[in-house]
Amino acid sequence: MIANLARRFDDLTIRNRVTLLVAAATFFFLLFFLFSTVVSGRSIDHLDRVGSKALPMVTRLHQVDYQFLVLRDTFHEAISDQDEEALGDARQQAARLEHELKAIAADEPGAFAAATAFAAYFHEADTLAAASVAGTVATDRLYSSISTVRAQEDTFRDRFSAFRNAYLGRVNGWVEQAHRDGIYMRVAGFTLGGTALACTLLLGWWIVRSVRRGLEEAVTVAGAIASGDWDVAVSTQRRDEAGQLLAAIDRMRLALKERQAADRRRELRANVLVQLDECMRGQLTPAELSRNVLDCLAGVLGAPVGVLYVLDDAGGELVATASHAVHSAPPRVALGAGLLGQAAALREFMVLDDLPEDYLTIRCGVLALKPVQIVLVPLVHNDRLVGMLELALLGACDTATRRLLQESTKSIAISLIAALARTPLARVAERVEG
Repeated sequence: MIANLARRFDDLTIRNRVTLLVAAATFFFLLFFLFSTVVSGRSIDHLDRVGSKALPMVTRLHQVDYQFLVLRDTFHEAISDQDEEALGDARQQAARLEHELKAIAADEPGAFAAATAFAAYFHEADTLAAASVAGTVATDRLYSSISTVRAQEDTFRDRFSAFRNAYLGRVNGWVEQAHRDGIYMRVAGFTLGGTALACTLLLGWWIVRSVRRGLEEAVTVAGAIASGDWDVAVSTQRRDEAGQLLAAIDRMRLALKERQAADRRRELRANVLVQLDECMRGQLTPAELSRNVLDCLAGVLGAPVGVLYVLDDAGGELVATASHAVHSAPPRVALGAGLLGQAAALREFMVLDDLPEDYLTIRCGVLALKPVQIVLVPLVHNDRLVGMLELALLGACDTATRRLLQESTKSIAISLIAALARTPLARVAERVEG
Protein backbone atom coordinates (compact mmCIF):
# COMPACT_ATOMS: atom_id res chain seq x y z
CA MET A 1 0.00 0.00 0.00
CA ILE A 2 2.81 2.40 0.89
CA ALA A 3 4.58 1.58 -2.37
CA ASN A 4 1.37 2.25 -4.31
CA LEU A 5 0.96 5.61 -2.59
CA ALA A 6 4.59 6.42 -3.37
CA ARG A 7 4.05 5.73 -7.06
CA ARG A 8 0.91 7.84 -7.10
CA PHE A 9 2.76 10.66 -5.39
CA ASP A 10 5.61 10.50 -7.90
CA ASP A 11 3.08 10.85 -10.73
CA LEU A 12 1.84 14.15 -9.33
CA THR A 13 3.25 17.40 -10.71
CA ILE A 14 5.23 19.68 -8.43
CA ARG A 15 2.29 22.11 -8.19
CA ASN A 16 -0.08 19.35 -7.03
CA ARG A 17 2.46 18.14 -4.51
CA VAL A 18 2.83 21.63 -3.10
CA THR A 19 -0.97 21.97 -2.95
CA LEU A 20 -1.19 18.72 -0.99
CA LEU A 21 1.58 19.92 1.25
CA VAL A 22 -0.24 23.18 2.02
CA ALA A 23 -3.43 21.29 2.90
CA ALA A 24 -1.57 19.48 5.73
CA ALA A 25 0.84 22.23 6.67
CA THR A 26 1.09 24.44 9.69
CA PHE A 27 2.17 28.07 9.70
CA PHE A 28 5.84 27.18 9.38
CA PHE A 29 5.10 24.77 6.61
CA LEU A 30 3.16 27.54 4.85
CA LEU A 31 6.42 29.50 4.74
CA PHE A 32 8.05 26.47 3.16
CA PHE A 33 5.26 26.36 0.60
CA LEU A 34 5.89 29.97 -0.42
CA PHE A 35 9.62 29.35 -0.65
CA SER A 36 9.27 26.10 -2.58
CA THR A 37 6.87 27.71 -5.05
CA VAL A 38 9.45 30.35 -5.95
CA VAL A 39 12.34 27.91 -6.18
CA SER A 40 10.30 25.30 -8.03
CA GLY A 41 9.18 27.89 -10.56
CA ARG A 42 12.80 28.82 -11.15
CA SER A 43 13.73 25.16 -11.54
CA ILE A 44 10.94 24.69 -14.07
CA ASP A 45 12.15 27.76 -15.98
CA HIS A 46 15.64 26.28 -16.16
CA LEU A 47 14.29 22.92 -17.30
CA ASP A 48 11.99 24.53 -19.88
CA ARG A 49 14.91 26.58 -21.17
CA VAL A 50 16.99 23.43 -21.61
CA GLY A 51 14.15 21.49 -23.23
CA SER A 52 12.74 24.20 -25.54
CA LYS A 53 15.85 26.20 -26.43
CA ALA A 54 19.09 24.47 -25.53
CA LEU A 55 18.42 21.03 -27.00
CA PRO A 56 17.31 22.33 -30.44
CA MET A 57 20.31 24.68 -30.47
CA VAL A 58 22.70 21.81 -29.67
CA THR A 59 21.19 19.85 -32.56
CA ARG A 60 21.68 22.83 -34.89
CA LEU A 61 25.31 23.17 -33.80
CA HIS A 62 25.97 19.48 -34.57
CA GLN A 63 24.36 19.97 -37.98
CA VAL A 64 26.55 23.02 -38.71
CA ASP A 65 29.66 21.03 -37.76
CA TYR A 66 28.72 18.17 -40.08
CA GLN A 67 27.67 20.49 -42.95
CA PHE A 68 30.97 22.34 -42.72
CA LEU A 69 32.90 19.07 -43.10
CA VAL A 70 30.85 18.26 -46.22
CA LEU A 71 31.42 21.79 -47.58
CA ARG A 72 35.17 21.55 -46.97
CA ASP A 73 35.36 18.26 -48.89
CA THR A 74 33.29 19.73 -51.75
CA PHE A 75 35.58 22.77 -52.05
CA HIS A 76 38.60 20.42 -51.96
CA GLU A 77 37.08 18.41 -54.81
CA ALA A 78 36.40 21.56 -56.84
CA ILE A 79 39.97 22.82 -56.32
CA SER A 80 41.83 19.55 -56.83
CA ASP A 81 39.70 18.22 -59.74
CA GLN A 82 38.87 21.64 -61.26
CA ASP A 83 35.25 20.48 -61.09
CA GLU A 84 32.80 23.25 -61.96
CA GLU A 85 29.81 21.18 -60.82
CA ALA A 86 31.46 20.62 -57.44
CA LEU A 87 32.08 24.37 -57.21
CA GLY A 88 28.38 25.02 -57.79
CA ASP A 89 27.43 22.50 -55.11
CA ALA A 90 29.94 24.08 -52.72
CA ARG A 91 28.48 27.52 -53.25
CA GLN A 92 24.96 26.29 -52.57
CA GLN A 93 26.08 24.47 -49.43
CA ALA A 94 28.03 27.51 -48.25
CA ALA A 95 25.03 29.79 -48.78
CA ARG A 96 22.81 27.51 -46.70
CA LEU A 97 25.45 27.18 -44.00
CA GLU A 98 26.06 30.95 -43.90
CA HIS A 99 22.31 31.55 -43.55
CA GLU A 100 22.15 29.04 -40.69
CA LEU A 101 25.11 30.65 -38.91
CA LYS A 102 23.51 34.08 -39.22
CA ALA A 103 20.27 32.67 -37.80
CA ILE A 104 22.18 31.17 -34.88
CA ALA A 105 24.03 34.46 -34.34
CA ALA A 106 20.67 36.28 -34.28
CA ASP A 107 19.59 34.02 -31.41
CA GLU A 108 23.01 33.83 -29.76
CA PRO A 109 25.25 36.90 -30.34
CA GLY A 110 28.25 34.87 -29.21
CA ALA A 111 28.13 33.05 -32.58
CA PHE A 112 28.75 36.28 -34.52
CA ALA A 113 32.53 35.77 -34.50
CA ALA A 114 32.13 32.26 -35.93
CA ALA A 115 29.74 33.56 -38.61
CA THR A 116 32.23 36.27 -39.57
CA ALA A 117 35.08 33.75 -39.73
CA PHE A 118 32.97 31.49 -41.95
CA ALA A 119 32.26 34.36 -44.34
CA ALA A 120 36.02 34.95 -44.64
CA TYR A 121 36.64 31.24 -45.21
CA PHE A 122 33.88 31.08 -47.83
CA HIS A 123 35.35 34.07 -49.67
CA GLU A 124 38.88 32.63 -49.77
CA ALA A 125 37.79 29.09 -50.66
CA ASP A 126 35.36 30.28 -53.35
CA THR A 127 37.99 32.58 -54.88
CA LEU A 128 40.58 29.78 -55.00
CA ALA A 129 38.09 27.20 -56.33
CA ALA A 130 36.82 29.58 -59.04
CA ALA A 131 40.39 30.34 -60.11
CA SER A 132 41.26 26.64 -60.14
CA VAL A 133 38.21 25.76 -62.25
CA ALA A 134 38.99 28.62 -64.64
CA GLY A 135 42.64 27.52 -64.77
CA THR A 136 43.90 31.00 -63.88
CA VAL A 137 45.72 30.16 -60.65
CA ALA A 138 49.48 29.91 -60.92
CA THR A 139 51.32 26.96 -59.39
CA ASP A 140 53.47 29.14 -57.15
CA ARG A 141 50.35 30.86 -55.79
CA LEU A 142 48.33 27.67 -55.41
CA TYR A 143 50.07 26.47 -52.25
CA SER A 144 49.98 29.90 -50.59
CA SER A 145 46.27 30.21 -51.45
CA ILE A 146 45.58 26.76 -50.02
CA SER A 147 47.45 27.74 -46.85
CA THR A 148 45.30 30.86 -46.58
CA VAL A 149 42.12 28.82 -46.99
CA ARG A 150 43.27 26.35 -44.34
CA ALA A 151 44.12 29.19 -41.98
CA GLN A 152 40.62 30.63 -42.46
CA GLU A 153 39.19 27.15 -41.90
CA ASP A 154 41.15 26.78 -38.64
CA THR A 155 40.01 30.22 -37.52
CA PHE A 156 36.38 29.35 -38.14
CA ARG A 157 36.63 25.97 -36.43
CA ASP A 158 38.37 27.54 -33.41
CA ARG A 159 35.77 30.24 -33.04
CA PHE A 160 32.89 27.87 -33.65
CA SER A 161 34.29 25.38 -31.11
CA ALA A 162 34.77 28.17 -28.59
CA PHE A 163 31.16 29.29 -29.03
CA ARG A 164 29.82 25.74 -28.88
CA ASN A 165 31.79 24.92 -25.74
CA ALA A 166 30.67 28.16 -24.12
CA TYR A 167 27.06 27.45 -25.01
CA LEU A 168 27.24 23.88 -23.71
CA GLY A 169 28.76 25.29 -20.53
CA ARG A 170 25.77 27.60 -20.17
CA VAL A 171 23.39 24.70 -20.72
CA ASN A 172 25.21 22.69 -18.10
CA GLY A 173 24.98 25.69 -15.79
CA TRP A 174 21.21 25.81 -16.26
CA VAL A 175 20.91 22.14 -15.39
CA GLU A 176 23.23 22.51 -12.40
CA GLN A 177 21.30 25.56 -11.23
CA ALA A 178 18.08 23.56 -11.41
CA HIS A 179 19.86 20.84 -9.45
CA ARG A 180 21.02 23.36 -6.85
CA ASP A 181 17.48 24.70 -6.58
CA GLY A 182 16.35 21.20 -5.72
CA ILE A 183 18.97 21.02 -3.01
CA TYR A 184 17.87 24.43 -1.66
CA MET A 185 14.34 23.12 -1.47
CA ARG A 186 15.50 20.16 0.60
CA VAL A 187 17.45 22.39 3.01
CA ALA A 188 14.53 24.78 3.35
CA GLY A 189 12.15 21.90 3.93
CA PHE A 190 14.18 20.52 6.83
CA THR A 191 14.77 24.03 8.25
CA LEU A 192 11.21 25.39 8.07
CA GLY A 193 9.49 22.05 8.60
CA GLY A 194 11.35 21.29 11.81
CA THR A 195 8.34 22.26 13.93
CA ALA A 196 5.72 20.84 11.58
CA LEU A 197 3.82 17.66 12.05
CA ALA A 198 5.58 14.38 11.24
CA CYS A 199 3.39 13.73 8.24
CA THR A 200 4.03 17.24 6.90
CA LEU A 201 7.78 16.77 7.30
CA LEU A 202 7.54 13.45 5.50
CA LEU A 203 5.65 15.03 2.59
CA GLY A 204 8.21 17.82 2.30
CA TRP A 205 11.10 15.38 2.23
CA TRP A 206 9.25 13.28 -0.34
CA ILE A 207 8.85 16.26 -2.67
CA VAL A 208 12.51 17.15 -2.52
CA ARG A 209 13.59 13.56 -2.97
CA SER A 210 11.39 13.10 -6.04
CA VAL A 211 12.48 16.34 -7.72
CA ARG A 212 16.14 15.70 -6.93
CA ARG A 213 16.03 12.19 -8.33
CA GLY A 214 14.51 13.41 -11.59
CA LEU A 215 17.06 16.20 -11.95
CA GLU A 216 20.00 13.95 -11.12
CA GLU A 217 18.79 11.42 -13.63
CA ALA A 218 18.46 14.19 -16.24
CA VAL A 219 22.00 15.41 -15.50
CA THR A 220 23.38 11.85 -15.71
CA VAL A 221 21.61 11.13 -18.98
CA ALA A 222 22.61 14.48 -20.50
CA GLY A 223 26.23 13.85 -19.50
CA ALA A 224 26.20 10.38 -21.05
CA ILE A 225 24.73 11.72 -24.30
CA ALA A 226 27.27 14.56 -24.35
CA SER A 227 30.06 11.97 -24.08
CA GLY A 228 28.70 10.07 -27.10
CA ASP A 229 26.72 7.27 -25.41
CA TRP A 230 23.63 7.16 -27.66
CA ASP A 231 22.34 3.93 -26.08
CA VAL A 232 22.04 5.22 -22.50
CA ALA A 233 18.84 4.05 -20.84
CA VAL A 234 16.35 6.88 -20.22
CA SER A 235 13.39 6.31 -17.92
CA THR A 236 10.21 7.91 -19.34
CA GLN A 237 7.73 6.54 -16.80
CA ARG A 238 7.61 9.72 -14.73
CA ARG A 239 4.75 12.11 -15.45
CA ASP A 240 6.11 15.22 -13.73
CA GLU A 241 8.26 18.00 -15.18
CA ALA A 242 11.43 15.99 -14.70
CA GLY A 243 9.78 13.16 -16.60
CA GLN A 244 8.93 15.59 -19.42
CA LEU A 245 12.56 16.70 -19.51
CA LEU A 246 13.74 13.08 -19.62
CA ALA A 247 11.27 12.36 -22.43
CA ALA A 248 12.61 15.37 -24.37
CA ILE A 249 16.19 14.20 -23.81
CA ASP A 250 15.24 10.71 -24.98
CA ARG A 251 13.66 12.11 -28.15
CA MET A 252 16.81 14.12 -28.77
CA ARG A 253 18.96 11.01 -28.19
CA LEU A 254 16.95 8.96 -30.66
CA ALA A 255 16.98 11.75 -33.25
CA LEU A 256 20.75 12.19 -32.96
CA LYS A 257 21.31 8.43 -33.07
CA GLU A 258 19.16 8.08 -36.17
CA ARG A 259 20.91 11.05 -37.80
CA GLN A 260 24.29 9.49 -37.05
CA ALA A 261 23.14 6.16 -38.50
CA ALA A 262 21.80 7.96 -41.60
CA ASP A 263 25.12 9.75 -42.00
CA ARG A 264 26.94 6.43 -41.81
CA ARG A 265 24.61 4.91 -44.41
CA ARG A 266 25.17 7.86 -46.74
CA GLU A 267 28.91 7.58 -46.27
CA LEU A 268 28.84 3.84 -47.00
CA ARG A 269 26.73 4.41 -50.12
CA ALA A 270 29.10 7.11 -51.32
CA ASN A 271 32.10 4.80 -50.81
CA VAL A 272 30.38 2.05 -52.80
CA LEU A 273 29.63 4.45 -55.65
CA VAL A 274 33.27 5.53 -55.64
CA GLN A 275 34.39 1.89 -55.84
CA LEU A 276 31.99 1.31 -58.72
CA ASP A 277 33.30 4.39 -60.51
CA GLU A 278 36.88 3.18 -60.04
CA CYS A 279 36.14 -0.19 -61.60
CA MET A 280 34.58 1.48 -64.69
CA ARG A 281 37.52 3.76 -65.45
CA GLY A 282 39.83 3.25 -68.39
CA GLN A 283 39.49 2.21 -72.02
CA LEU A 284 37.41 -0.91 -71.30
CA THR A 285 35.50 -3.03 -73.75
CA PRO A 286 31.80 -3.65 -73.01
CA ALA A 287 32.63 -7.17 -71.81
CA GLU A 288 35.42 -5.98 -69.52
CA LEU A 289 33.27 -3.18 -68.18
CA SER A 290 30.36 -5.55 -67.57
CA ARG A 291 32.59 -8.03 -65.71
CA ASN A 292 34.03 -5.26 -63.53
CA VAL A 293 30.55 -3.99 -62.67
CA LEU A 294 29.29 -7.46 -61.76
CA ASP A 295 32.37 -8.25 -59.69
CA CYS A 296 32.05 -4.97 -57.78
CA LEU A 297 28.31 -5.33 -57.11
CA ALA A 298 28.72 -8.97 -56.15
CA GLY A 299 31.25 -8.06 -53.46
CA VAL A 300 29.29 -5.08 -52.12
CA LEU A 301 25.73 -6.41 -52.22
CA GLY A 302 26.38 -10.06 -51.47
CA ALA A 303 25.04 -11.05 -54.90
CA PRO A 304 26.91 -14.24 -55.81
CA VAL A 305 25.20 -14.58 -59.21
CA GLY A 306 24.58 -11.88 -61.80
CA VAL A 307 24.25 -11.23 -65.53
CA LEU A 308 24.57 -7.93 -67.40
CA TYR A 309 22.75 -7.48 -70.72
CA VAL A 310 23.17 -4.72 -73.29
CA LEU A 311 20.48 -3.70 -75.79
CA ASP A 312 21.55 -4.49 -79.34
CA ASP A 313 21.79 -1.87 -82.09
CA ALA A 314 18.41 -2.83 -83.50
CA GLY A 315 16.80 -2.29 -80.12
CA GLY A 316 14.93 -5.59 -80.16
CA GLU A 317 17.09 -7.93 -78.09
CA LEU A 318 19.21 -7.88 -74.96
CA VAL A 319 22.69 -9.39 -75.43
CA ALA A 320 24.53 -10.89 -72.45
CA THR A 321 27.93 -9.20 -72.23
CA ALA A 322 29.12 -10.70 -68.92
CA SER A 323 28.02 -13.05 -66.14
CA HIS A 324 29.21 -13.73 -62.61
CA ALA A 325 29.31 -17.29 -61.24
CA VAL A 326 26.68 -18.55 -63.73
CA HIS A 327 27.18 -20.40 -67.00
CA SER A 328 23.60 -21.07 -68.10
CA ALA A 329 22.45 -17.50 -68.77
CA PRO A 330 20.71 -17.09 -72.18
CA PRO A 331 22.96 -15.15 -74.57
CA ARG A 332 20.02 -13.16 -75.99
CA VAL A 333 16.62 -12.14 -74.57
CA ALA A 334 13.97 -10.43 -76.66
CA LEU A 335 12.26 -7.35 -75.28
CA GLY A 336 8.99 -8.36 -73.65
CA ALA A 337 10.01 -12.01 -73.40
CA GLY A 338 10.01 -13.35 -69.86
CA LEU A 339 10.27 -11.25 -66.74
CA LEU A 340 13.64 -9.84 -67.80
CA GLY A 341 12.30 -8.77 -71.18
CA GLN A 342 9.16 -7.30 -69.60
CA ALA A 343 11.20 -5.32 -67.09
CA ALA A 344 13.36 -4.04 -69.94
CA ALA A 345 10.34 -3.10 -72.07
CA LEU A 346 8.72 -1.30 -69.13
CA ARG A 347 12.06 0.05 -67.85
CA GLU A 348 10.89 -0.98 -64.41
CA PHE A 349 12.93 -1.92 -61.34
CA MET A 350 11.65 -5.38 -60.33
CA VAL A 351 12.25 -7.49 -57.21
CA LEU A 352 11.16 -11.13 -57.53
CA ASP A 353 10.16 -12.99 -54.36
CA ASP A 354 8.89 -16.49 -53.65
CA LEU A 355 11.31 -18.12 -56.09
CA PRO A 356 10.66 -21.78 -57.00
CA GLU A 357 12.79 -24.37 -55.22
CA ASP A 358 14.41 -25.47 -58.48
CA TYR A 359 14.88 -21.95 -59.86
CA LEU A 360 18.59 -21.56 -59.10
CA THR A 361 21.14 -23.26 -56.87
CA ILE A 362 24.35 -21.47 -55.92
CA ARG A 363 27.14 -23.89 -55.09
CA CYS A 364 30.10 -22.98 -52.92
CA GLY A 365 32.31 -26.00 -52.37
CA VAL A 366 30.08 -28.54 -50.63
CA LEU A 367 27.40 -25.94 -49.83
CA ALA A 368 24.30 -25.34 -51.90
CA LEU A 369 22.60 -21.98 -51.37
CA LYS A 370 19.25 -20.64 -52.59
CA PRO A 371 18.83 -16.98 -53.54
CA VAL A 372 16.20 -15.06 -51.57
CA GLN A 373 15.36 -12.54 -54.28
CA ILE A 374 16.11 -11.76 -57.91
CA VAL A 375 16.55 -8.09 -58.80
CA LEU A 376 16.05 -6.79 -62.34
CA VAL A 377 17.53 -3.31 -62.81
CA PRO A 378 17.07 -1.30 -66.05
CA LEU A 379 20.10 0.73 -67.13
CA VAL A 380 18.69 3.97 -68.56
CA HIS A 381 20.30 7.24 -69.60
CA ASN A 382 18.41 10.22 -71.08
CA ASP A 383 15.28 8.07 -71.38
CA ARG A 384 17.25 5.54 -73.46
CA LEU A 385 17.40 1.89 -72.41
CA VAL A 386 21.04 0.79 -72.55
CA GLY A 387 20.81 -2.61 -70.87
CA MET A 388 19.58 -4.70 -67.95
CA LEU A 389 21.24 -5.94 -64.79
CA GLU A 390 20.04 -9.21 -63.22
CA LEU A 391 21.29 -10.10 -59.72
CA ALA A 392 20.51 -12.98 -57.36
CA LEU A 393 20.62 -11.87 -53.72
CA LEU A 394 21.14 -14.10 -50.69
CA GLY A 395 19.42 -11.46 -48.52
CA ALA A 396 16.41 -9.21 -48.94
CA CYS A 397 16.70 -6.14 -51.18
CA ASP A 398 16.25 -3.47 -48.53
CA THR A 399 15.80 0.25 -49.06
CA ALA A 400 19.53 0.97 -48.93
CA THR A 401 20.30 -1.69 -51.58
CA ARG A 402 17.50 -0.46 -53.84
CA ARG A 403 18.66 3.13 -53.56
CA LEU A 404 22.28 2.16 -54.25
CA LEU A 405 21.30 0.27 -57.39
CA GLN A 406 19.07 3.09 -58.62
CA GLU A 407 21.80 5.68 -58.07
CA SER A 408 24.41 3.59 -59.86
CA THR A 409 22.37 2.81 -63.00
CA LYS A 410 23.04 6.15 -64.67
CA SER A 411 26.83 5.93 -64.34
CA ILE A 412 26.81 2.29 -65.51
CA ALA A 413 24.66 3.20 -68.52
CA ILE A 414 26.94 6.12 -69.47
CA SER A 415 30.04 3.91 -69.21
CA LEU A 416 28.39 1.24 -71.37
CA ILE A 417 27.49 3.81 -74.02
CA ALA A 418 31.10 4.96 -74.11
CA ALA A 419 32.41 1.38 -74.26
CA LEU A 420 29.96 0.48 -77.06
CA ALA A 421 31.16 3.47 -79.02
CA ARG A 422 34.65 1.97 -78.93
CA THR A 423 33.69 -1.70 -79.47
CA PRO A 424 30.60 -2.64 -81.53
CA LEU A 425 28.15 -4.88 -79.72
CA ALA A 426 28.18 -7.41 -82.54
CA ARG A 427 31.80 -8.25 -81.75
CA VAL A 428 31.00 -8.60 -78.06
CA ALA A 429 28.05 -10.88 -78.81
CA GLU A 430 30.18 -13.09 -81.07
CA ARG A 431 32.72 -13.55 -78.23
CA VAL A 432 30.02 -14.30 -75.66
CA GLU A 433 28.09 -16.71 -77.86
CA GLY A 434 31.30 -18.27 -79.08
